[in-house]
Amino acid sequence: MVRPDSRSDSQISVSKTRVATSPFLWYGDEVKSLSLVLLMRSGWYVACVVVGTFFSWMALALVLSLIDPQQASWLGMMYFYLAVFLALAGTLFLFGYFLQATAAGRGAARQRAVGLATRQGVLFSLLLVCVLWLQANRLLSWLNVGLLVGLLTLIEFAFISRKPAAPVEPR
Repeated sequence: MVRPDSRSDSQISVSKTRVATSPFLWYGDEVKSLSLVLLMRSGWYVACVVVGTFFSWMALALVLSLIDPQQASWLGMMYFYLAVFLALAGTLFLFGYFLQATAAGRGAARQRAVGLATRQGVLFSLLLVCVLWLQANRLLSWLNVGLLVGLLTLIEFAFISRKPAAPVEPR
């Protein structure tokens, strides 16, 4: 009987060892680079987000201490909104991930929790930053917030309703 995989058992165990020790998924001798979120192990991704979120909060503290909002140009305000967005996205991701990961358990469900928490953290922080910008420009009203929430809800529904990608089979 001929096996469909032409590698010997020792090569298979070596590649399994490489998969277990690497933060990326290895197939043969090449790394599949479709998406960093999908290919990076969830532990490594969460560790990177924790470090990035810490630096984002430090950048926000630096922006708040050094930039006067009354005299700041558009560049200073852009730094402020960018720091707020990154800090909120990371914090909301971590909060959402730990809620979903405890409910999901292990394996593929935890990997889906990473993608879901990333998307929801980014969308919700985008909503909060847009509300801050609207308030700063005296444009905040219930109608504007309702339209913004409706737009972000449609984006979330588009992500939910799309077909999941077929799993990548090892060669």
